[in-house]
This record gives sequence, structure tokens and C-alpha cells, in this order.
Amino acid sequence: MIRKETDETMSSPSSSSTSFRYHAERVFSWLEENGLTNTANALTDELMAEKQIHQTVLIPDNNTSLQKFTTNSTKSLHQRSTTRDNTDAFLTMYGAHRVQPSLEKLPSWLQDYVSKHRLDKMYKNSEKYIVLTCLQRDRCGGFSDRLRSLPFYLLFGSLSQRSICIYWDKPFGLEKFLEPPPGGLDWRCPSNFRELVNPKISSRQQRNVRNIIVGNCDKAKYKKCTEDGLKKLREIDDQFIIVHTKDQAFDKINLLNTFFLGHSYKKNFPDSGGWTHVNLIGDIFRVMFQPVESLSRRVNTTMKILGLKEKEYTSVHVRARYPTTIIGNIAARQLNISFRELDIEKSIRFEGRMKDHLIAVTNNAFYCDSILNPLPANTTPTIYICSDDNELVNHFVTHGVHISGRQTPIIPVAHQNKTGKLLHLEKDADDHAHLHFFPLVEDLLIMGGGKCVTHGVGSFGAFGAGLIGNECRALHRPFNGRPEKCPNDRVDRWAVNITVNHLLVDEKIGGEGKLNFEGIPSPWQR
Repeated sequence: MIRKETDETMSSPSSSSTSFRYHAERVFSWLEENGLTNTANALTDELMAEKQIHQTVLIPDNNTSLQKFTTNSTKSLHQRSTTRDNTDAFLTMYGAHRVQPSLEKLPSWLQDYVSKHRLDKMYKNSEKYIVLTCLQRDRCGGFSDRLRSLPFYLLFGSLSQRSICIYWDKPFGLEKFLEPPPGGLDWRCPSNFRELVNPKISSRQQRNVRNIIVGNCDKAKYKKCTEDGLKKLREIDDQFIIVHTKDQAFDKINLLNTFFLGHSYKKNFPDSGGWTHVNLIGDIFRVMFQPVESLSRRVNTTMKILGLKEKEYTSVHVRARYPTTIIGNIAARQLNISFRELDIEKSIRFEGRMKDHLIAVTNNAFYCDSILNPLPANTTPTIYICSDDNELVNHFVTHGVHISGRQTPIIPVAHQNKTGKLLHLEKDADDHAHLHFFPLVEDLLIMGGGKCVTHGVGSFGAFGAGLIGNECRALHRPFNGRPEKCPNDRVDRWAVNITVNHLLVDEKIGGEGKLNFEGIPSPWQR
């Protein structure tokens, strides 16, 4: 074995993490080049999360027995996985201890659905499933887009008396990042589904599993076409039925989620326009998901290093690479090409006019945060900043931000020594290991542990706000891409009156077991 010494010491978390990441990725690359991708995934995942390799990293040379190296590595992994350190992996925000408190906040029909699902799993009853898929040729969207319609699918599963399971293959299974918490709803698909599905073709083209498309109709016909899909689903006796939307258009998902809201509240439900996740998504999430152990350790380590404690910090999210017209025009001018030739995700550079624009957007986001969480001038706030552009994050961690009324700049906290962009599940699906997407999910989980979230365009920041029940959030940049001054009314507690158009089949307005919501009468009644 070749002993490779690191250049940094362990005295600085930020400097050691750079060296650690470098050597861990060398181990991964070596294993992958020798046809051991599965071992690479497991080994690198553990090393990145637990930081077992500190000042030295062992890398096999050409004279090392490949079989001996992989056998010892796998054995070591097995020993660590069977002796879980609950202190290192425990998170206050997610886990088995959060299942029951979250379940009790959900409407009774959803509580009953979760209970039946658990009993069926426990006694291995013959179950029928609606399957939420993301296959190689599907247009699935990013991490948040894929889960934003989850409330509707839970309702669809309840009304069709089918359990729900989630099967992603693009680029990885969801179970690489999240798992069901003990006592929660187990959303993993049975192994025999994997034998039926062909992940290389789209969900609509599957030959062994039938599929039903929902939400592919005009707004005026939304109720009827959704009920037609439900009727069709009830008539099919197959064990597995793939249910999906034609695309991830946010307005279609919003309309589907209004059925969930209509069935969950008594008279009024909270409006969820734009990219908003329903208010109950945080409790749904905690009933269904917890981070896998290696990711949980990583989140725990990050929060300890940054001094973050649940409900004692706020989060600011800036989606720098979202394709707004303003962003596109600036990028096109920088590259001297037309807007139509532009690939925005690959063309954003944190320099020149683009840098000036994104700094202005982010300054406004921090001002919105200060409105959400007003503190005395002599009190230093703890603000977690995250973005899909790491250069932007590094700029503000280095230089801070000046807020009116404060003599010194506020310095936010964040992952440091990251460069380039944060990976996107849809647009960066090729040529990356699943652990390279850990920072993405980590940002989401940390946002969901704070007390307030300030976010802009796109659904990812809105998902972070949803994980805290949308109780304390601000929108700093709407769809047009221009900074929105705070305070504004874009996230006010608008209440929508429930009508028969929000209810499927024979459901009635009101009734026992539904939730109350008091808000401002909505000016755009749906």
C-alpha cells in the first residue's frame, strides 16, 4: 500500500475537508476504474460521511492484491455498519422520534392510511401499489420537483386503496439519500417490481407495468379527468400501477395538490401557488423519510462545525442558475451569443455583470431575512446560506453582507471550499456518484431544521420552507427574476374556501378528522 500524506492538518475543518475530499475521490476513482463501482459507492460514502481517514489515506498501488484490498475494505464497512454510533448519526430534526408527533398533525384519513400501510407490511399482506417512478428517459425534474406532488399521490393511494412506493433510477434510487424512519410509512418498492420494470425506457413505454397519467387536462376539466384516472385505477387488478404526470409543470402539480388540501381541511385551506409546497409537507416528510446513516452523520458534523442548532438559525437560499430572462440575457451577452443558443445551467459565471446582479439579489435576500428575524443591532444572527452556485456562497461567507442599521457586516455560515455549482438531479444525472449529490440533500435537510427560510425562484428553497411548515418564510425573488423588496405579501397566509371542485368522488366539505385553517381570504379564489 502507498501511504499518501495530506498537506493540511486537522486544526481547521475547512482546510481538512478539502484534502479529505480529494483523497476520498481518488479512492473512488481507483475502485471504479477496476470495475468495483458497488464497493466504491459504499466505501467512499462511508469515508465522506464519517471522515474515518483523517491525516492519511491508503491508496493501493499496482503491486497490491486487488482481492485483498476489496475484501478488507468490505469487511471494515460491514463492521462499522453493524455498530452504528447513535450519537454521531442522531439528528433532532428527523428520525423515529419525530414520526408520531408529525403523524398526529395530519388529517385522520392520512393517519389511517399510514396505519393500514404499516399493518400490511408487518403481516406481509398482499398489497397493491401505485408506483411513483423516475426512469432514465423520464423528465423528472430536480429533487424538490419530484416530491412536490407527493401529497396528492398519498390521497390517490388512499382513495384507490393502494399502498404507495417510490422507484427512482435517474440517476440513483431515492434510498441512496433517504430511508423510511422506524414506525413511519415504508415507501420502498418490493423487489418483484424491479424485475418487472425496465429503467432504460420511459414510464409511459413500460411493457410489463401499466401506467396512468394524471393532471394532463385543462384546468376547467381537472376534477373530471382526475376522477376518471381514479376510476380506471380502481378497475385494474394489477399489483403495480405507475401513476405520473406528463411533466413537472408547477401549475399542474398545484392543481393536483388542491385535492389533497380539499380533503384535509374543513372549510378553508392555505393557498399554495407558485412553487410552494403544502404546509403539511414537513410532517409528511418526517413520517416517510429520514436521511440514510452516512448522510445523517454528515449533516450532524456540518451543523456542529457551523454551530447550528434546530430552530436557532435562519436560512437564505439563492437559486442563481434558474433560467430567468434577466439571467439569460446577461449570460448571453457575456458569451456573445443569442439567447436561443444559451444553455443557462452551463453558462453562469460568477463574474462581471452576472456577479453584480447575483450579489444584488442575495443582498436583498439577506434584507428579507432580517425582516423575518429582527434582532437588536448588537446581536449577531446565525444565518445559513445555500445556493446552486458555490462561488456566490463563498463570496458572502468571505465578505459578509451589510444590513441597514448594523455597523458591521453579517457573516453567514455555509459549507466552505466548494467550487463551481451544486449538482442537479435532472441536469447532472450522468458521470457522477450518488455521494456527489449529498451536498444538495444536505442543504435541504439543514434548511428544514431552522426557524425561517428566505427563498426565491424554483421549488428547492420552497421545499426547505415547507419542511418547517411554511411558518416563517419570505420570497425574495419571484418568477420574473427581479429582487422583490421585503416585506411583501407573496407568502401571506391566504385562505382558499373549499368548494366541490376541490373534492374527488363523494367527499363532502367539512367532517371529522380534518384540520382547521384561519387565514386572509384569498383574492384569487381557486
